[in-house]
Amino acid sequence: MADNKDNNIFNQLTNQVPAFAFNTINGIAREGQKAVKNVAKEGERAANAALNTSPAQAAMTTGTTVVATANATIHTGLKTAVVKAGEVGTTIEQNADKQHSTTGTYVGSMEEAIKKSSGDNCTVCVEDVVVTAKLSEAIYDMDKAPEGIQPYLDNPERYIITKANTNDDKVDGVVIFDKTTQHAHVVFKGTKTPGDFMHDADARMVPLGDGPEKVHAGFKDYTDKLWPTLAPALKDAKSVTFSGHSLGGAATQIATVKFKKDNPDIPAKLVTFGAPRAGNAAFGTALSEATGGNSVRVVSHKDLVPDTGLTSMGFVHHVPPIIFGNGKIKVGSQPDMPDQADRMSALLITNGLTKFGPHMPDNYRKSVEMQATLDKSKNVPLLDRDLKAGLPAAVDIPNQPQSQLR
Repeated sequence: MADNKDNNIFNQLTNQVPAFAFNTINGIAREGQKAVKNVAKEGERAANAALNTSPAQAAMTTGTTVVATANATIHTGLKTAVVKAGEVGTTIEQNADKQHSTTGTYVGSMEEAIKKSSGDNCTVCVEDVVVTAKLSEAIYDMDKAPEGIQPYLDNPERYIITKANTNDDKVDGVVIFDKTTQHAHVVFKGTKTPGDFMHDADARMVPLGDGPEKVHAGFKDYTDKLWPTLAPALKDAKSVTFSGHSLGGAATQIATVKFKKDNPDIPAKLVTFGAPRAGNAAFGTALSEATGGNSVRVVSHKDLVPDTGLTSMGFVHHVPPIIFGNGKIKVGSQPDMPDQADRMSALLITNGLTKFGPHMPDNYRKSVEMQATLDKSKNVPLLDRDLKAGLPAAVDIPNQPQSQLR
């Protein structure tokens, strides 16, 4: 089954997207060759004309011809590319939508989705998902004190905030330590700066340590640059929740495994949003063991980023996704859903970056908040399972006594 799935992925990626790109580039190249020949001919005519006219007049004639030919070539090539991309992308996306409706299981609430995705014993609750979604969005502009981080900044007597960055002035990682409950929340920022894109691009599979676990080289480098600052801030933590969006979701997975290797007795939870595949099957196993099954992976139906890190290169997801899309919520039937590759192809070529809306952190935050509100309106007992299990609250959200992050 895995081989067939990988073949489907590569058929989609190599037969449709690159073929279209190859043909388009060749077409533009051919037009360019014609343009060069035309310019050469016009230059020759201009040179001959220069025998009977002034050099300035000859130069002006040649320059006008070059500009006109170049403009026409660019316009024709780009117009062809856009039209063809739209046609191919729309077809693939329609097929992906059809597959989406028949893949996985629709559920009635986020609580049900968590149980179905991560198991009945998973201690991640809806409030955890909502709060981590807020923090995973807030870290992108943490210095502006957005809503998701403001309550902690306003209460320095209780919360110790440790910030870390790579090589720019942006906050890339943060630890929020609650001195009252001794719970820590670790959040990693996703892709925003040119340096972040460089980390995304280094998709080599490299060892995480001395064992069989291998991870994405760029994600590991990003995590390694932040961890020396963040790890000491966890020295007094009795429990930790890791979270992040996009690149941050990949980094927080690696950080979770690193943390548990050094602190095997401290419980850890993990919640990611729109995260790409971060490592191989051995890493996925290590991650599941590190969280004890207390891990939730949230994706948007039309987000292409969770599909990056090709399975044929050995990358895997460790837990089935909770999928938001078309106003509904569902759980994937397996960690790596085959229809995701089709959607990635379509979204990548249809309208380029304009299709990244579903991946934006505010989209994830709004989706989980709306679902949580809907669940409450249905009187879904969000905390019932956790309260029965007698689990202690670890972080009380300031000014929101009903919401607790464990």
